[in-house]
Amino acid sequence: MTDQTMTALTAADVSESTEMENMFGNYMVMDTDGINMTVEYTDGERAGEAQTLEINGQLKVYNRIVKERAEEAVVNAWRVNFKDLPAAKIKSIEDNIRSKISMRTLDLGTSADTYFTLGFLSRNAKLVAEVGHYYLQAFKDEYLGKTGEQVAPYIPQNKPNQLELRIFFKTPSEDVQRRLSFPSDVRVRDYGADTRINNCALFWSLIGYGFKMGRRHSRMLREAVPDQYKASFDIGLAA
Repeated sequence: MTDQTMTALTAADVSESTEMENMFGNYMVMDTDGINMTVEYTDGERAGEAQTLEINGQLKVYNRIVKERAEEAVVNAWRVNFKDLPAAKIKSIEDNIRSKISMRTLDLGTSADTYFTLGFLSRNAKLVAEVGHYYLQAFKDEYLGKTGEQVAPYIPQNKPNQLELRIFFKTPSEDVQRRLSFPSDVRVRDYGADTRINNCALFWSLIGYGFKMGRRHSRMLREAVPDQYKASFDIGLAA
């Protein structure tokens, strides 16, 4: 599916062979009962995987992506012809982009618990970006510069000047939670089965360490761990 062919859909449009998209990639509808649909992903981290999804929920996600892509095209046009924008608007957009994208990183520390945490996250964490279209190109450029890779699927933000960088993982046992070590200004939110951290600086710190968007973290992460902490990293990896 190309961006150019994406148009908003309704429930009546969803039938066998309909092509749609969500944060995990593109997929094709294989079967539907009008409420749920069985789909097969055609690319992304779940390529070849079949899944049952609720139609109305996925329509909201898909149509949000369609809207974001259309807005992105408008912003790209602005970038080609900035002179059509008022100078104050250009400065406001660029200042906001710089303040969000050039976010500071964090000192993650060098303790045994630090490397236990990195080991745990390398296996369990999912890094997610929710990007408003004002920031999209700058975010893509920054991610490419830090990783050498194109941005993985991101979640479009409804607000054009919004950027949320998040880390998700399944809530571990209490023993593991006691060992997880994050900087003092990082707020860890426990939602029962899942834990979420909303922190741009931590996101970029993990990217700098070798993490990637989604769950495709580098197998080379362990090589950067000092020898005296490799055992701690491995315990976290296995937790």
